[in-house]
Amino acid sequence: MRGTEYIKEFMLISVGRPGINIRLSKFGTFIFAVLLIILIFIVANIVIKEVSQRNIEIEKHRKTIQNLKDDIKKKDEELKELNEFKELMDAIKKLSRSMLNKKDQQDLAMIIYGESQKYKYDWRMILAIIMTESNFKAKLVVSNNYYGLMQLKDSTAKAFGSKLGMKIKKNYELYSIKKNVLIGAFYLFLQIIDFKDIKRGIIAYNTGPTRAKKNKKVSSDYLSKVLNNYRYLQENYNVAFDDKEISDEASNPG
Repeated sequence: MRGTEYIKEFMLISVGRPGINIRLSKFGTFIFAVLLIILIFIVANIVIKEVSQRNIEIEKHRKTIQNLKDDIKKKDEELKELNEFKELMDAIKKLSRSMLNKKDQQDLAMIIYGESQKYKYDWRMILAIIMTESNFKAKLVVSNNYYGLMQLKDSTAKAFGSKLGMKIKKNYELYSIKKNVLIGAFYLFLQIIDFKDIKRGIIAYNTGPTRAKKNKKVSSDYLSKVLNNYRYLQENYNVAFDDKEISDEASNPG
């Protein structure tokens, strides 16, 4: 009897000609609605968890792909640096073969590349200055006070060397490839920064900043030689160069 009463609480049953008519009572409708809501809630939770899990997996894949892209970019940059250094080494070997031994060539390449990275300019610019100043004669002395690969004036070398923590006590110390190029590259960089122009900075490197400031004309035989050497290095050592960087002239080294 109790079972029948429970059924009656949930359903209203009537018998007529068409047959048995069954419909939910108000209480039954309420219970059914509650069960339906619970079922929807359970299904919704399952769907949300599935979507959340998929989003987590997608994010993991995205990060993996990004990491791979970053690794590829890093490897490309490393390969570019290796190619750049190889070009620099090839240029020095060819252009200084009768002037420098193998060790000096390697040392020079390492120093020039390091300084170009530090000051954010093309290594060809430093090499073009060396080609113009000394043509790789590390012990060249001109007028008794210009020394080495970058033809540093003794007083200039001592003044700017001290800013790098280098004390030049004897002029013959400027025959050192390392000291000469470190001071020369630093001095060139300061002139470019001071004049805010690469060409005028190169002229100032040659004449000194005082004379360069007096002379507003951005041209000189020295500048032309440096630019010609620079262009030669660009054209002959596999570089897709930008004409706008420092020159619109082209020629052979010398």
